[in-house]
Amino acid sequence: MVDLLDAKHWPFALDLLPEGAYLVGGIVRDALLQRPATTYLDLDFVVPKAALETAAAMARTYGAGLVVLDRDRHIARVVFAEATVDFAQMVGDDLNTDLHQRDFCMNAIAYDPRQQTFIDPLGGQRDIHQKIIRMVAPANLRADPVRLLRAYRQGSQLGFTLEPETRTTLQTLGQYLGEVAPERIRAELSYILSQAHSGAYVTLAHEDGLLPVWLPSVIDQSIQTYQALERAIAQKIFPALISPLNQPILTDPAPGEPQRRTLALLSKLACLVNPDPTIAGQELSHLTYSRQEIKVVQRLWQLRHTWMPRLEAGSLDRSEQFYLFKQSNHLFPGLVFLLVAQGMPPSFLGDLVEPWLIPDHPIAHPPVLLQGADLLRHFSLKPGPALGRLLAQVEQAQATGELSTPQEALEFVQTQLSQG
Repeated sequence: MVDLLDAKHWPFALDLLPEGAYLVGGIVRDALLQRPATTYLDLDFVVPKAALETAAAMARTYGAGLVVLDRDRHIARVVFAEATVDFAQMVGDDLNTDLHQRDFCMNAIAYDPRQQTFIDPLGGQRDIHQKIIRMVAPANLRADPVRLLRAYRQGSQLGFTLEPETRTTLQTLGQYLGEVAPERIRAELSYILSQAHSGAYVTLAHEDGLLPVWLPSVIDQSIQTYQALERAIAQKIFPALISPLNQPILTDPAPGEPQRRTLALLSKLACLVNPDPTIAGQELSHLTYSRQEIKVVQRLWQLRHTWMPRLEAGSLDRSEQFYLFKQSNHLFPGLVFLLVAQGMPPSFLGDLVEPWLIPDHPIAHPPVLLQGADLLRHFSLKPGPALGRLLAQVEQAQATGELSTPQEALEFVQTQLSQG
């Protein structure tokens, strides 16, 4: 296992760090937990002075990228191919003061890379050993309310328990989440939803009154659906759908958030918004989710409203299956698990999963037989409603199995035109 605190794994020479520089944050906690190293390191240092200058000097030395994250608070980032290295000026006059300004004791541990020693004035190592999340002070959480959500996110990531007094404080301060910029709320939610086993902490956040501040439609039923969705995925009710469910489906993830914008994540998000697609869009827009993300969530609810009653009524005929697959397309795995989460027996869906997994299946993945340009070229038609009606007729005939090749489709159109 890679030692995250071993400087030989860092992308720069240790002697480039100024005197009094300490490694802080999640990487220290993760090293103490012996969590597996990722391929991309995220190193955070505090320095007593000249944080921006230190970052700039390192970037020049290695030809790395430089991003000033907060000029007023003296925070900058050096971007390497295999790591980011953040430098922040200490809050207060010394390291001890800085650590006492942090959110939770497990995150208030510093590491001296030269002496290879830990500085732990708040008993963070004890909390890590006991697997609890304990606040440093209520005032620290009030100073930056996004830290409230971070407690549930890190609990979900680490499998830690909220210390009782800390949880009470979270409940008391939950109202102040409304002061936080929506982009920061969205980022924390995305991190929570990206965890495979986040249901317990999403439930706690709901019970503690933190979710309704930004997700006003959340009710107990929403949480039950969320938990059922996560269980269905964990139990791999449809094993072959797990891989496509966990593949990135979005092209524009917001910077600084999980880059794997998966269908699983957005299906979970759908559980927490209003089932009315219009209202869901308004809620997600308020949280500054991207248009692409909003469309996926809205589409999942539209598909659910359309197809759940039909599936409950009995097996779908060939034409109905054709249109279910056409409308759901790559969102099909998310729809399946969302339907199961809402109480549909998996047996109602089993016959649909197998054809969807076959890339060239004529019903699940039918070829496009004709396009508008084909009709214009072959029949000298003009663009307009009549063209759309002909294409719809071709598609309907394809759905019922009457047509399967472009030539058959052209002959079908010729017949329709001949009949006026």
